[in-house]
Amino acid sequence: MQNLILKTYIEDSYFPISVTTMTLENNLNCSRISLHSHDFSEIILIAEGGITHHCGSEIHSLKKGDFLLIHPGMKHAYSQMQKDTLIYNILYNSSVPLPMILLTKSPFLHLLYPGSGKGAAFAGILGNIRKRDLDKITFFLRTIRSELKTRRPGYQTIIISLFTAAVILLAYYCKAQNSPSQKWTLNTVIRMMNDHLGDSAFSIESLAKHSGMSMSALQRKFKQILGMRPSEYLQRLRVNRAISLLRETSLTNDSIAFQCGFYNYSHMWKVFRKHLRCSPSAVRNG
Repeated sequence: MQNLILKTYIEDSYFPISVTTMTLENNLNCSRISLHSHDFSEIILIAEGGITHHCGSEIHSLKKGDFLLIHPGMKHAYSQMQKDTLIYNILYNSSVPLPMILLTKSPFLHLLYPGSGKGAAFAGILGNIRKRDLDKITFFLRTIRSELKTRRPGYQTIIISLFTAAVILLAYYCKAQNSPSQKWTLNTVIRMMNDHLGDSAFSIESLAKHSGMSMSALQRKFKQILGMRPSEYLQRLRVNRAISLLRETSLTNDSIAFQCGFYNYSHMWKVFRKHLRCSPSAVRNG
């Protein structure tokens, strides 16, 4: 697993911030980015297209306008990057807070600088930005990149101002659902899913019953916080488990299908084609 370092992306320690972009082209036409972590904090903003984000047991299908926050030490990866995908990665040092940001009362702005090295436990989609404000933010980010490149006199002040303007706009769209209590509730459900991955008879109805929620409430929570239905999330967990077993063990395809809750190998093959656009054998062969 790779560990990325902030000083790789910046040349000036006056205000440690950088903006990079991710596209299919600059990722060598590979739709996957392997598991990694970093010593800096990162705001991930989807400007165009879509991509799948993996962080621990959480899987999120990100679309245009979505944004999320990653703090140091959080291991994450990407897959299924679309051809038109454009992602802005705002890299910054969360141990150097800006007073003008901390003066505000927005929960999102305090997530940026959690203090005491605790970090934000939530790695899901924090919100989705309207096109008008998305255009403003991407303009700010392009200007930051330009100023970092030309380094005109006073560029540090310009960068701080643009960074502040961008995150305040993002704060307007931070969903109230992403509170610790909401996340804790969903974590309990996801843990239950992981405990029953090998049970092909395990249903979303039984999941709702054991979690103390109605089916409609469960569906709504998943859609609000993770952007997908619980059945889709469960299927992706099974795919992830199967990928690990294919790469790390010599178990037969039939055995892996059984252990991951698929009805048989044919069922696993169809799900892999749907989510990964390749067969389980192709995953095993790298």
